[in-house]
Amino acid sequence: TTLRRGEIEILETKSNSFISDSEEKTKEIAKKIIKKYSKLLSRKALIFALQGELGSGKTQFAKGLGSFLKIKENIISPTFVIIREYPFKLEKKQGIFFHLDTWRLEKGEELLDLGLKKMFEPGNVIAIEWLQKIKPILDNLQRQNKIKLTWISIKYLTETKRKINYK
Repeated sequence: TTLRRGEIEILETKSNSFISDSEEKTKEIAKKIIKKYSKLLSRKALIFALQGELGSGKTQFAKGLGSFLKIKENIISPTFVIIREYPFKLEKKQGIFFHLDTWRLEKGEELLDLGLKKMFEPGNVIAIEWLQKIKPILDNLQRQNKIKLTWISIKYLTETKRKINYK
């Protein structure tokens, strides 16, 4: 199993944990979590910080977010392109679902050149893998109450079973 550098510890609580035994279940869990925060979309960008080992289900979780947003396009990992964008319309609200993988970036500031500020406009949803490189930027936006940041941790239990925590 390969781990990437800079993993961020997420505290676990029973009320914020799910067990997934399939890719479909992981997508359903993602839908439940985004539904909980979807009413904030008119005022904030929703950000999901995805942490987990390679192959743990981060992209499956992102697919669940996209399904909730009624995105018809196939959502694929942005590892080699850094950012993928998917426009959506949800209950008269239009936005963009951004799926990012910052692992290959040297510095978080590189995302500023890629339009980071546009991503965090109210109504957008962002799933970020390997968030630690832009954590200072997000902490600042969170202090300004411009975003809703939800930490998602996906851990292997068995070959087909995962524990998904969020806070």
